[in-house]
Amino acid sequence: MTTVTDPARELAEIAERLTHSDNVAGEAFLANSFGVKVWSTDFVKIIACILERADLVAKVVKQSNTMDDDHKASALEDLSRFKDGCTGAALRVAWNDVRGGMILMKDHRRPLQYLSPIVRAEVRYPKLTEQEVAEFLELIDAYLEELKTSDQGPAFVRQAITDGLLAFRFQLEKIGWMGSGYALVAFREVMIVYEASKFQFSDTGNVDSSAVLNPSYSRGWLRRVGGSGISL
Repeated sequence: MTTVTDPARELAEIAERLTHSDNVAGEAFLANSFGVKVWSTDFVKIIACILERADLVAKVVKQSNTMDDDHKASALEDLSRFKDGCTGAALRVAWNDVRGGMILMKDHRRPLQYLSPIVRAEVRYPKLTEQEVAEFLELIDAYLEELKTSDQGPAFVRQAITDGLLAFRFQLEKIGWMGSGYALVAFREVMIVYEASKFQFSDTGNVDSSAVLNPSYSRGWLRRVGGSGISL
């Protein structure tokens, strides 16, 4: 089983997930696929997450020192056409129409998959099982519940952490994505600082920040420091 993933592989997996024939409008197909209402706030956020991930892959491709220019151009065209499947006419016509998203997903899924080794050299993060996703959601919910009642530290800091956790939770629950780059690193470091500040650790340097996103580690750490008010 793959233990790490990357933005290109994630896009290819999304494309495969959406390569199903259906004669409903593209907007309805996508909404049904992700369990949200058409043009609800959650619908727009999901589309934005996918487009942002495609933009991240495009950025890595443009900066690559190992790809020839013509290969870069082809990869960027594949990314552009993939994005077309989530916008514009593809949302208005039937999903399986010749102008619809299904054809675009099918035609550009494999080229995106082939970009994975190049992208992974620059951006990679853990690939979670369904059980691990469920455990993370439980952990995030526990933090959110504690933040509701906490009066430790400035209110704006608690709100910033809450907003970040909610965005992280949404992406993890609806799409199954961990996040990438700064967002993922920031989550690790913010939660280290948050826990350390609560329990007045004097030596946070001994905490392995790369392990904070491991659910079993987080639960064990919370038990070890004790008195957190979080039941895991």
